[in-house]
This record gives sequence, C-alpha cells and structure tokens, in this order.
Amino acid sequence: ITLLVIMAAIAAFLTYRAYLAISEDSVNFLTAFEWNPQGDPPAFGIGILAFGTVVSSVIAMVIAVPIAVGIALFVSHYAPRKLATPLSYVIDLLAAVPSIIYGLWGALFLVPYLDGLTRWLDQFFGWTV
Repeated sequence: ITLLVIMAAIAAFLTYRAYLAISEDSVNFLTAFEWNPQGDPPAFGIGILAFGTVVSSVIAMVIAVPIAVGIALFVSHYAPRKLATPLSYVIDLLAAVPSIIYGLWGALFLVPYLDGLTRWLDQFFGWTV
C-alpha cells in the first residue's frame, strides 16, 4: 500500500507540474514542431518527436519482422533437429538480453563502421529529420 501511495503521489506531482508548464505553452503541445521552453512565450511541441518515433518504429518493424519470421520458419520447419534445438536455445538467450546491451553494442562497436552508410542515408533521406 505504501508503494501505491508513493506512486500516486509521484503521478500527482508530475501531473501538476506538467499542467503548469503546458498552461504557459503558446503552441499546440501534440502537433507543433517547435520546442523552445526558454522562449517568450515558451513553446512546447512534441510533433517532431512523435513523428521521429513513428518513423523509426516503422523502419525497425520493416527490418525486424521479416527476419524474425524467417528465423522462426527456418528453425521450426527447415532446420535439421540437431541444428534446430541449439539454435532455438541461442535465440531464446538473445531475447533474454536487455535491449540496453544491444544499444551499447551498437553505439560502441557498430557505429564506427557505418560512417559511409550514414552519409548515404543523410544524402538521400535527410529530409526525414
């Protein structure tokens, strides 16, 4: 019960502070593409953040879903039993690793090798930013 009371107090505090901030907002919070909290009047718009989140989520799903379905079909229907059993254990272990570990691996190891790809993406898809 104490934990629920603490969580409710935190939620009430954050709601109250958010209301104070958004009531000073000079643009529509959900659709504006401007974020300038120090401006006069302040502008809090999360439209560009929401757009970026949706675009990156769609790109991730376009990449991940076919790979996941392909791996699942391979392990369940095409792989020999001697390969399918250890492979399914490895895939289960990969799913158990927290996503922050994959993010750190990508930031520290993968990013330095993707300079050419990022330049190409920026040249042709820079308009999405």
